Amino acid sequence: MICRLFTEDNKSRTYQHENAVFLLRHAMLAAYGVHYDEKNIVLNPYGKPSLGEHPEIQYNISHCMGCVAAIIDDAGNEVGIDVEKIRPFSESVAKRVLSSAELSFLKNSADPERDFFRFWVLKESYVKALGLGIGFGLRNIAFSWDEKLNIRSTCENASFRLIEDVPGYILGACILHQNK
Repeated sequence: MICRLFTEDNKSRTYQHENAVFLLRHAMLAAYGVHYDEKNIVLNPYGKPSLGEHPEIQYNISHCMGCVAAIIDDAGNEVGIDVEKIRPFSESVAKRVLSSAELSFLKNSADPERDFFRFWVLKESYVKALGLGIGFGLRNIAFSWDEKLNIRSTCENASFRLIEDVPGYILGACILHQNK
């Protein structure tokens, strides 16, 4: 389940985070009958939270100015989500996080801001699903997509989704499928 809430975009990061937790709390209760209680949160060694009493439910939240998002999975699959407002980006950041193929694609893009943030939310959602933190080498993973936004990646056992149905925002979601 993926859910979003659009908020006032001139508010603080704390305000956005509180709205993301609000969204998560209500989505968990509505969809799964689970009360999200921050006292029962267990952190992995890198700080990724999970519900101690419900290990089958995995979740992740994200926020940017003007939007908060949550992803929840009740099948035990690790999940990650990232939402970003499209804006100008730093070329030096792009060089640090994009693969050479992605940089080439971006150089020839008709809409480089949108395409940069497509790459960014996909990479962030994957790293968040892994639960490894931002120290993960983002250049080591690569993405591409076709005109229908069918996503291809170098990430094993992962599926991705891009959502761009609200002008100015891009959401990327990742599910890491368990090996069975």
